[in-house]
Amino acid sequence: MAGTLPTTPNMASAQWRSQWPGLQTQTDIGATQRVNYLGHYFEVDVEYPLMKRKTAKPLLGFLQGQQGAFDNFAAGITGYTNVDGAVYERHLAVGPSGTNAIVTDISVASTNQVGASSINYTSNFTSSHYNNSTHGDFFIVGDIIKFSNHNKLYMISEQTNPNSSGAGSIKVLPTLTTQITSSTDIYYYNVLGNWFLKNTDIMWGAGLSDTVELAFTLREDV
Repeated sequence: MAGTLPTTPNMASAQWRSQWPGLQTQTDIGATQRVNYLGHYFEVDVEYPLMKRKTAKPLLGFLQGQQGAFDNFAAGITGYTNVDGAVYERHLAVGPSGTNAIVTDISVASTNQVGASSINYTSNFTSSHYNNSTHGDFFIVGDIIKFSNHNKLYMISEQTNPNSSGAGSIKVLPTLTTQITSSTDIYYYNVLGNWFLKNTDIMWGAGLSDTVELAFTLREDV
């Protein structure tokens, strides 16, 4: 992995695509047969705000260093680096820098094989630190997470708030591409995907008024 995409300047917009490779065929009577392959990946069209050339140069230099689509790199996508569920607010409130600090890691409860989608977890977010009626849902359907033992990004499609002991469950899509165990953590903040540039050429516009326009497409490296 060739570094991490600079976070300054921040992205102006990010258009996501969830890609499910597969095959569609149509019969002579118009019926359609659809098959999904096992794989999945995200793509993101990234646009940056109009910026001064001096501000853009470190970003352009980083992208140039990827040698087109050759290297992959870490990047957090604006709006999806941290989940929107209450767990992130609770992490800030009671985490290492908070009051009555606790360890805010969330761990997988047991081994889950490739192809599984329902994941049970354990945490220190007991009833002393999280209450659904006060703080809202622990995760939000649509949150993006990652597991500590591999780089694939997953979207939460269902969730159950943790009980008084801090145990709960989520359902993710796509289904697991790598086995996870009780030693695996669920990353819900500072979630960085593993990407490469979809296009081998890097294009940017340089205006006469010392401004630069930049846009490109990221493809998840799975």
